[in-house]
Amino acid sequence: SLTVNDIVENRIEKNLKIVGKSLLVDLPENSSFSVSDFVAMQQRHITARSAMLQEKNTEIQNAVADLIDKIASYQFESPGERVATKDIVKIKNHYNHFVYQALLNS
Repeated sequence: SLTVNDIVENRIEKNLKIVGKSLLVDLPENSSFSVSDFVAMQQRHITARSAMLQEKNTEIQNAVADLIDKIASYQFESPGERVATKDIVKIKNHYNHFVYQALLNS
């Protein structure tokens, strides 16, 4: 069974780093090209990157859902005590913010 740390480190943080390091523009060194070639090259690159970024976003969303399930299923000592819905929303918002930041940094 995965621990909370496994989910956060291996499924969320790792994917956030990949997203943050993704280059959204392909600028080949030591090459000359026409404007139309450059545009076509960027369209291909963006299409490929978009697919990868969507996959990583889905992986992060699934990991956050698993994290929330893990946290929500925690058995407190007091019967009937559980994780508050507002705290679950905070977790989702926290990782939404970091996905957005990773995209801005890419």
